[in-house]
Amino acid sequence: MKRVIFSIAAVGIIANANAQSLNKVKDALEEKNLIVAKQEIDGLMAKPEYTAKPDVWFWKGMVESELSKDDKTKASCADCKLEAVQSFKKYLDLDKKGVLMVTRFGAPMYELYNGFLEEGNKAYTAENVALAYDQFNKALELHDYIGTVKLLEREGINFAAMDTMLISNVAICAMNSSKNLEAIALYSKLIDNKAATENMANNCGVLVSNTFISNKKKEAQDFNNKCKNYFANNETFYETEMQMMEDADRKVVMAKYDEAIKAKPNAYRIHFNYLAEMFNYIHAGKPLSADEKLAMQTRFDALAQATNAINHTADVDALLCKNYYNVALDYNEQSLKIKGTDKESIKQKEALTAKQNGYVEKCIQAGLSAEKLFTASPTMAEADKENYKSILPVLKSIFAFKNDAAKAAAYKKKEEEFK
Repeated sequence: MKRVIFSIAAVGIIANANAQSLNKVKDALEEKNLIVAKQEIDGLMAKPEYTAKPDVWFWKGMVESELSKDDKTKASCADCKLEAVQSFKKYLDLDKKGVLMVTRFGAPMYELYNGFLEEGNKAYTAENVALAYDQFNKALELHDYIGTVKLLEREGINFAAMDTMLISNVAICAMNSSKNLEAIALYSKLIDNKAATENMANNCGVLVSNTFISNKKKEAQDFNNKCKNYFANNETFYETEMQMMEDADRKVVMAKYDEAIKAKPNAYRIHFNYLAEMFNYIHAGKPLSADEKLAMQTRFDALAQATNAINHTADVDALLCKNYYNVALDYNEQSLKIKGTDKESIKQKEALTAKQNGYVEKCIQAGLSAEKLFTASPTMAEADKENYKSILPVLKSIFAFKNDAAKAAAYKKKEEEFK
């Protein structure tokens, strides 16, 4: 019996020593004497018998959390907030009920969560994307952990299973750090849970393009298909789908564009991109037969009309100006090849010249319309400047072709001013 009594007494002494040591930690925290608090808790953790005690880990986390809030003390650990998280996790591993945490409604964890968010926002505002990514990611990991251990549910409080804005923030930072596949995984999580919002579509479109350019083509195409289905009212993913068909056969690409226009009949950008693609097929791609060229030009004219009906822009007019100029040149070249003086030859030449002159007038009309729209604003965007510059030599040449020296000289001057 004496041995039993001695054993119980010994346990009591150790427990009392443990409580007294932790009281020193608590008192130091209460007095904001964080260095002393750290020394006391480090002293306890240096003794093996204390490392198995959950409450010691809890108070270690509390000390580290407080150290992380003060610029003068946070240098005393490598990453005080992260170390605090690890200590609290260890506490919850050892004490499954988590009484010290639950009775505080998880506040110690939430303070750290908010701390990561605050540091992430500061870093992002300062354009330190790497640090922003690190802090937002730590916040997300902690958020998910809190949900896993159901801290708040134990007190009957609902906890959001997903922090949509935080996931989006991590995804944006991942994108800006060229972590494209990680960003895809994050946005996919939001999409799969129907939590992605329409204002995320643009970022997802950029992510598709960046991933494709980085030679992760299958991942880009799969993600594009997911986004195309989810953001059903957005035309972005039809555009990115076309961009990823860079090596596809012309007929396949055109069929895809036709499909996209059928699905999105009022989508200006899809129409314009198709118009630009068709322009390249006619004038810069694999040579077309006369019949193919005529058929393509007919489709081009109809598409241009449909595009302008959606939105009459300077960009469309500039493209039309260059197209009509090239068509006029084609007819001029065909006319010059006819050397005969017989009636049939003369008739053919006159017909070609009439067509040529018709496209010359169309070229001028489209070019002047584009110029008016481009110069309507006192300041031009850089892209608009480049497009405007591209039609000046066309207008100079077309007026010279018409023997209008004054207007040709005027556009030559404008061309020189924009160089």
